[in-house]
Amino acid sequence: MKYKTLKQELIDNDERDENNRRIIHLNVTDDGNFLSPLSVKGNPLISGETAEFLNLNIKHNLKDSGVKLIISSNAIDETEKEIYKTAIKNYYRVEYKTIWKELRRNLFCSIIMLLFSACIFALAIILENTTNASAVILNMIDVFAWVFTWEAVDIFFLQRPKLHKEQQRNTAAIDAEIVFECD
Repeated sequence: MKYKTLKQELIDNDERDENNRRIIHLNVTDDGNFLSPLSVKGNPLISGETAEFLNLNIKHNLKDSGVKLIISSNAIDETEKEIYKTAIKNYYRVEYKTIWKELRRNLFCSIIMLLFSACIFALAIILENTTNASAVILNMIDVFAWVFTWEAVDIFFLQRPKLHKEQQRNTAAIDAEIVFECD
C-alpha cells in the first residue's frame, strides 16, 4: 500500500464531533476486564488492556483538539458508568504525574551532565596548559566530556519531546468527554 493512500485512509477515518474533538469508539462486549483488579481504595483504575487500546487511539490526536470517547455496551449498568469514567480519568492522572516527574528528572539530569562535562573540559584545558600530561590522557578526558555532553543533549532534545507527547495524550484523556451508548 502506498504511503499517500494509507495517509488518506487515516484522514478519512478521523471522525470528529461538532467541537472538532476526535471521536474514539470503544465497544465493550464484556466489562469484566475493564477495570484493573488493583487500585487504591476509592480510586479505581482502568486495566492495562483498556489503557493500551485508549493509548493507541488517543496518541493520534491532534495537539489542539480534544477527545470524545463513546463507549458502546450493553454490559455496563448505570452505577458502573460513573466508576468507569472515574477510572479512566484516574489512570491518566497517575500517568500525567509520573511523566511530569520524569520530565523534571530529565531536565535536572541534563543540566547536571552539561555542567559536569563543562568541568571536565575545563580540567582538560588546565591539564594541557599546566602539566605535561600525555596526549592519550588528555584525549580520554576529552572523550569523557563529550560523552556527558551528548547524553545531556540526548535527554533534553530527544527524550523530553517524547515525554511531552505522552503528556499531551494524558491531558487529552483527562479532559475527554466520555459518553455511554447502549447497543
